[in-house]
Amino acid sequence: MLQCESPFSCLFLHTLFSLSCVLLFPSYWFIDRLLSCVVLTSRERSQGPALRILSLVLGVPFFLLLFLLSLPLSVLGFVFWAPLHRARRPFCYQRHLQTHSPPEKILQGDCLFIFISANLCLLPDGLARFSNLSHTQHRTSLISKFLSLPAEPVQTSSEDSLPICSTEDVLPILETPDKKEQVKHGEGDFPFDVSLVFPQNADFLCLQEVFDGRASRKLRRCLAPSFPHILYDVGPSGPHSGGFKFFNSGLFLASRHPLINAKYYFYPNARGEDALASKGLLCVKVHIGLTEQKQRIVGYINCTHLHAPENDCLEQKHKLFSIYKDPCRDRAGRDRPGAVGTLLRPESLYHEAVNTPASMKSTLQSDAERKLYVAPPIPQDDDDTHWTGRRIDYILYRDSDSVHPVAVDKFQFITQLAGLSDHIPVSLHLSLSLSGNTSL
Repeated sequence: MLQCESPFSCLFLHTLFSLSCVLLFPSYWFIDRLLSCVVLTSRERSQGPALRILSLVLGVPFFLLLFLLSLPLSVLGFVFWAPLHRARRPFCYQRHLQTHSPPEKILQGDCLFIFISANLCLLPDGLARFSNLSHTQHRTSLISKFLSLPAEPVQTSSEDSLPICSTEDVLPILETPDKKEQVKHGEGDFPFDVSLVFPQNADFLCLQEVFDGRASRKLRRCLAPSFPHILYDVGPSGPHSGGFKFFNSGLFLASRHPLINAKYYFYPNARGEDALASKGLLCVKVHIGLTEQKQRIVGYINCTHLHAPENDCLEQKHKLFSIYKDPCRDRAGRDRPGAVGTLLRPESLYHEAVNTPASMKSTLQSDAERKLYVAPPIPQDDDDTHWTGRRIDYILYRDSDSVHPVAVDKFQFITQLAGLSDHIPVSLHLSLSLSGNTSL
């Protein structure tokens, strides 16, 4: 059974907010369809001019008329919707209740945790087309099936029923080929993998650009049996900090392990299209098990989506990399051999070289082919012998505990979402050593 905690402190505000969303939806949908008639994907343009002419001549006037007719309802809904965001918590929490809760797992020795990060571009259909993607709801259905991975029964505790919406500060500690190439990292070796599918038994999903409400609901329904704890609708919309946010942050975090606490930090500076969304940092405290002495073991995960416009892209020199480790990074602007770029060229999303998981895998593993379909790095890398492309999807980790060290077992670039997103998902297999003194 699914249980969703309301982001409002009382039932009346929750009901009023839900009603305002119902009143706004028709105008939202009509303007989305209107935009979809104007902006065509490369696949649609390849079908000839007839489709475009038909969309412009019939679709635009039709949806424009419906939008104008729906405006009175939208104005009424907006009067309530906008101010209610000031009383709303900055995220929602969904918990999947299980009939039988197994005893908590005792962790000992080396424990493996698997993290997945994926930018899904689940915008309203009309806006997704600017990234050469369409059919957001259909893409969501397919993506949900790929991410709904089987796992062992989730370990839960009585503390699982505690409210997640707390204002306690959370300190960030751990974030967010089948041809293998061994790459030196610290004192050990681990492989970079280009994988056709998502890893099974993943512990955490950190997703970005889950902006569309219907897409979010589909994801939550499908993921709930595998990931009982989900944070969604993260970040405030409406009037905020002297401006107006049309979208939330788009962040979506799913966990197999109980969430103890969470907090959202809003990024105050944004410009261009980024100013339309409420981007920020989601910090989560997670209960991952018990020591042999029955002490609770917790982890800290951060999920974020940084500034997107490429002209302002300075992340490679950010001081964050002096605190957290990037398994793929050699130095600023240069990746380790075996790493590949994660942003595809939008105009080439449906080319046969990258439109299936198998063909994309082959392309990513070819130095020559990769240059044709992966976006170039910023600034441009003139070293043809070490060209990885633009890698903007990261999973970073922090190893500051000498008593319980962590080590990377594997880092994967996943091609299963070929044709469904303009980003390549990544996963990190992280080993935590609990040998010796286990008092945390």
